[in-house]
Amino acid sequence: MMNESTRREFLLTLSTALLAAGTLGCTRETQTADDEIATLFTSLKGIVDVTIAEQKAVGITFGIQKMGEAPLLGASGKSTLSASTPIKNNTPMRIASVTKVFIAVAVMKLIEEGKLRLSQPLSDFFPSFPDGNKVTIYHLLSHTSGLKDWWEAGLPEDAPGDFTQQPHPHRVLERVNSPYHFEPGEHHWYSNTAFVLLGDVVETVTEKPLGKFLEQAIFSPYKLENTYYDPNPEQSKKWGAGHHVSPESDTGFVQTGFTGSPGAAGGIWSTPRDLLQWSNALYDGSLISAASIANMTEFAQLNDGRPVYESTWHPDWMEARPPKIEFMQQYGWGLGFSLFTSNNQKVVWHGGGIPGFNAIWLNIPAQSLSIAMLANTDNGVMPAFEKIVPEAVKNQ
Repeated sequence: MMNESTRREFLLTLSTALLAAGTLGCTRETQTADDEIATLFTSLKGIVDVTIAEQKAVGITFGIQKMGEAPLLGASGKSTLSASTPIKNNTPMRIASVTKVFIAVAVMKLIEEGKLRLSQPLSDFFPSFPDGNKVTIYHLLSHTSGLKDWWEAGLPEDAPGDFTQQPHPHRVLERVNSPYHFEPGEHHWYSNTAFVLLGDVVETVTEKPLGKFLEQAIFSPYKLENTYYDPNPEQSKKWGAGHHVSPESDTGFVQTGFTGSPGAAGGIWSTPRDLLQWSNALYDGSLISAASIANMTEFAQLNDGRPVYESTWHPDWMEARPPKIEFMQQYGWGLGFSLFTSNNQKVVWHGGGIPGFNAIWLNIPAQSLSIAMLANTDNGVMPAFEKIVPEAVKNQ
């Protein structure tokens, strides 16, 4: 199960010849590539190699593409601490909270089909949920619901440890001791509970298990061939393990065990290639409309009409909102998407952290550029994220 510090992390952080040869863990799915993309990929490859050499991650997979074109894909490091085999760029890894983008789009797809409304209250689906009449689908998507993460809300004593993976997790969540930090819509604060509830809403509306709906509506039709929702632990063990950085260890790392799954808040495993393919599906209008994507990637609003970045709630132990990374100008949230501007360009993205794994998926729509990075180590892609974004936004 995710802990608070891991969840916030990001969340707070070759040459042309080698590309042609496809060596050093790099492949490409086309014979030509835009010069700027090739240069950016070469830079990212160098950053990743340094990250591995400095023992900040055991293994990293990554990819860059112009949306609609074939991606450039790479990998560096190992799949597990004890393995001598290099990690492959088609090895699925946990994408943690990047899962939320998939859940948000699934919800918007149902809205477009007339099966949900953004203004619809949670009580329409779960009548016994405390103050469910005050919480809307919009609040859940925009992290303005005020709902506490379940591990800080006081779970009932009989709550199963894996309740987020079981059908209808709202039955546990509606019995917590203290559900809310604040009145829905009054402030912004990130909520994993909100997305577990959204997954439950999708199951309720479609009358299908969430994993089956995602497979039928998104993974299969859009050819996300190595993307899975809550795979069997025995299956995922074959893909490799997660790791923590451990200076005390002889190897510099310790391997994590299986830590459970937060379900709709972070249960998907994927690859860079599939995440880039996901970007194509989002922006070509075949999955949901361009109007819906535009709505989801504008800064969300509070009840009083202010953008969410103007009123971020924070717990008493935190003196202020976590500082944004230097290259971020305006930072906030849309509907399921994290947003910031850099060099006057909008970046649509999401980060993910869960014990042993780290993921970044980002898009610069003005450039039709998409980047995906996955690591089998806590915070493993943060060095690359912090260095490659400033390079990417230079290109206009």
